[in-house]
Amino acid sequence: MTGCGQWRDKMEFSSLLEAFAVYHREPEGSRAYLDAIAYILRSVPPEIKEEFYRIVFSHFPELKPDYYDKEGNPLYDLDHACEFLGLSDEDKERFIEWAQDQQGIFADPERLHKIQ
Repeated sequence: MTGCGQWRDKMEFSSLLEAFAVYHREPEGSRAYLDAIAYILRSVPPEIKEEFYRIVFSHFPELKPDYYDKEGNPLYDLDHACEFLGLSDEDKERFIEWAQDQQGIFADPERLHKIQ
């Protein structure tokens, strides 16, 4: 994620179409790009989300979720995610800042007793 581009305020989306447009338009790794991915994952039907995770896990077999929520969605510890992505210290700080705004993708170690 080196050269993450602009790390402006969190983007808000009104539709999947808008999120997909941002995903295709913005530089990979930028805040807008990551916000679009997070919105898409929160908004698509479960069948599409399951297929997405199946593809990701088949391409990255070493990427294992740290936890699962009550719906069975994978959750990742932020430190493990940063290590897997090989982020620099600067990029790690930005990634963690972004991840803390996301709901349902990364596990909050302080709340694990509620989601395990």
